[in-house]
Amino acid sequence: MDTTWTTKSHRRWLDYPIRKKAALLMGVLLCVMWLIVFAIVAQLQSVSRASGGIMEGYIEITNFMNAFSAENIQMEAYVRPAHTEEEELNYVDAAQLTDRYLGQMQPDLDNDSHEEYMLKRAITNAMVRYRADHNHLLEIMDRSETIEQYLLLQRQATYINQYSWDLLQLRLLAGEERWRLLAEANRRNSRLIVLYMGCGTAISILVVLLLLRSIITPLSNLGRAADAIGKGDYEQPPLPEDRKDEIGRTAHSFNLMQNQVRRTFRAMEREAEMEKENARISQALQESRYAELQSQVNPHFLFNTLNTIAALAAEEGAPYAEDLILRLSKFFRYSLESREKTVKLGTEVQVVRDYMELMDARFAGKINMVIEEEERALETEVPRFILQPVVENAIIHGLKDMPSGEIHLKISDTGDVVQIQITDDGCGFDTSVLEGRVSSATGHTSVGLENIMERMKLFGGSAQVESTPGEGTRVTIRVPKEKTDD
Repeated sequence: MDTTWTTKSHRRWLDYPIRKKAALLMGVLLCVMWLIVFAIVAQLQSVSRASGGIMEGYIEITNFMNAFSAENIQMEAYVRPAHTEEEELNYVDAAQLTDRYLGQMQPDLDNDSHEEYMLKRAITNAMVRYRADHNHLLEIMDRSETIEQYLLLQRQATYINQYSWDLLQLRLLAGEERWRLLAEANRRNSRLIVLYMGCGTAISILVVLLLLRSIITPLSNLGRAADAIGKGDYEQPPLPEDRKDEIGRTAHSFNLMQNQVRRTFRAMEREAEMEKENARISQALQESRYAELQSQVNPHFLFNTLNTIAALAAEEGAPYAEDLILRLSKFFRYSLESREKTVKLGTEVQVVRDYMELMDARFAGKINMVIEEEERALETEVPRFILQPVVENAIIHGLKDMPSGEIHLKISDTGDVVQIQITDDGCGFDTSVLEGRVSSATGHTSVGLENIMERMKLFGGSAQVESTPGEGTRVTIRVPKEKTDD
């Protein structure tokens, strides 16, 4: 380590709290940044003001010239023998607009150059005479005298236009010189801003290097040491403890922790192996139970459905029966062949649709299903077979012996979770006998709701059953939006 880092000031800096170090360094960076911003803004405002002043000078003259030209055009229409009242009003309005712009172009000894002042005086004086003759024109009733007055005004307008063009040319020349001076000043200021930015960059680099060396590098060393322990390497050398700030205190605590971990590592390793073996066995049991439940085929469902399809095929020919057979084939393929643990919720919904088409054929349309879904929720990963068993239970145990019924499947995205509600208006049941429930009519044990509740718990979600005898059943499943695999 060089001598610069062994000075007293360096020692004092190392012992300084990290919060104050960060606040001081960020303050320096912000000051440099704002100085550069202020310099750029001041330059832009200066250019804007100068440009605006030049353009105002042009606009002041061109507004008057355009208005005066428009007045002459309206006067030409006015002096025609058959002019209308509207043309007379347009002429008066054009003259008033010219007077307004003339008032904005009054001579100013303090701000105008001598030539500009004299030209403005000439224009103002000529306009006084012109406006007097203009008023006389409005009062003339004789046609021949009107023509003579119009020609007089045209001659006066020629002089006024010439004065105006001379004034505009003078302004253009003056503006050209001001633009040149402005460009030179802008180049000087741009070089100065580049110099400021260079200095600011150098200061920022120094601040970043200081931040890197005094805070980030020690934290990186601490992180690498923690990663080494996480990988099982407990023989790393201790971290330096030669500073009194938060990093020094953390390094001291970390070294104590490393020593304690080293002493207890063997015992913890044996315990971890035992827990891993127990977890493996538990997972194997769960997967075995899930695979067993998943591979079950309901023979009553298969028998009744195939009989229905056969009857429909005999009565209707082929199309409808073919559709039912395809849906049944898809259902069996999904239940028996796929080894995926999770699927998209949209896939589960499609399985329910196929299943309900089969049930609709079996029960002659007496059971209706309404599906209400949000598209963005259908991409959520869910355990396989969490919807169809619930719908099957609703039909077999709740609606089969009723004249008609309805199952309502509602899927909504609440932000953190996707909520699935399956509601039927069947006979309901006592939830205390939920697990292993057997249908009195068929003697068939359904894929239990208890199993779905257990699998959802393992998945990180939940499943809740609400039912009242005679009032129907509601199953609410909540699926987390993101699931972290262990």
